[in-house]
Amino acid sequence: QFLLESHHFTYLSCGRDLLFPKTPSKPEALPRIFAGPDYAMANPAGFEFAPLPGTLAEAESLKQMMPRAQVFTGPQATEGQLKAATNPSLLHVATHGFYLSKTPDFQGGRGLKRKKTAPPTSQTLDRSPPGFFVLQSPLLRCGLAMAGANELSGGGDEDGILTALELTGMDLRGTKLLVLSACETGVGEIVSGEGVFGLRRGLQLAGARTQVLSLWKVHDEA
Repeated sequence: QFLLESHHFTYLSCGRDLLFPKTPSKPEALPRIFAGPDYAMANPAGFEFAPLPGTLAEAESLKQMMPRAQVFTGPQATEGQLKAATNPSLLHVATHGFYLSKTPDFQGGRGLKRKKTAPPTSQTLDRSPPGFFVLQSPLLRCGLAMAGANELSGGGDEDGILTALELTGMDLRGTKLLVLSACETGVGEIVSGEGVFGLRRGLQLAGARTQVLSLWKVHDEA
């Protein structure tokens, strides 16, 4: 008999997770589904994300299972709409996910090439070769691509790239299940004494206690 058959397991990133408030700030909202964002035209100076038609079929299947769910696709699947999701009972995001290492190799998830536009000096390491940059915080080196990501224009003040650091500002304390149906959403940087810093850490701080993530690159149709 396996321990999993007789015990309930909870994985903790660090001791602080035990102190996180368990009561949602608001009653549960309807399930929200984000899929097939319109990444816009590829920009040589930015990321290049390829369309994911399989995610639209994914959203359609989920809508049949949860008729009351709110579905955001194409140009409506924006970073702003995702950030505005407060305590949905279920949150499902089907898009490109990526994790960038500290090396100049920026080959991330499907369709992700590289970004040459340099961010503020305070966020970078000085050892970056010409044409590349390396972000210091691992929470800034992983994220999800939303509408307008290829042009770094997601509407309003958003750039279409939702980083793990931005996820920490969301309120997901009433969310029973969060699914990131994307590449490498469970990958991150191991920090001694703190655990893995990545999308999971951002979601944990936002209050999403149950998460379904991926450690590998995932085929769109699959």
